[in-house]
Amino acid sequence: MTMILAGAVWLLILMVLCLCRAAVAAPAEAAEPCADRNVPFEVDPPLARDALLCELDRVRRRHDQPRLRGDPALDTAAQRHAEDMLQRGYFAHDSPGGGELRDRLRRVRYTRKGCSWRAGEVLAWGTGERSTAASTLRAWLGSPSHRRVVLSGRYAELGLGLQAGTPFTAGSSGVTVAAVLGDQDC
Repeated sequence: MTMILAGAVWLLILMVLCLCRAAVAAPAEAAEPCADRNVPFEVDPPLARDALLCELDRVRRRHDQPRLRGDPALDTAAQRHAEDMLQRGYFAHDSPGGGELRDRLRRVRYTRKGCSWRAGEVLAWGTGERSTAASTLRAWLGSPSHRRVVLSGRYAELGLGLQAGTPFTAGSSGVTVAAVLGDQDC
């Protein structure tokens, strides 16, 4: 009887060790970089966009934050802002005419009567190797205010806008990026 009990205890210890090892291994897998994170936007825009979405998800998981759901209204607001910055040659959260994130969200009907909402925005631009998902995310995480937005648990939805070119260079080289993170309670 004692031998059976000792065997059961060892089996239980082995099971606990296996479970602990699996729990420790899971975050390491989540930390694996995305496959196309170093592809410049100019080389393959859809691939670079997907890599940025992957990298955002990866870094949020690494910091115990939930995955962001894509939102068509936020996508539209982000894309329009990226295009506006490129066309009008500025790089800022507020447009030269004074329009801000709240105005952009109102125009795409993300903010609805009777609903509470919150949103944050991060911007980037770069050319060549600075137009990659890895470089964009590195820049965001290197800025305390942008890092707070990217890693905030307050947001559940994401809109991403990428436009070929930069506000400060002629031609289609590089990328201008606007990401809007938000959450609604209706």
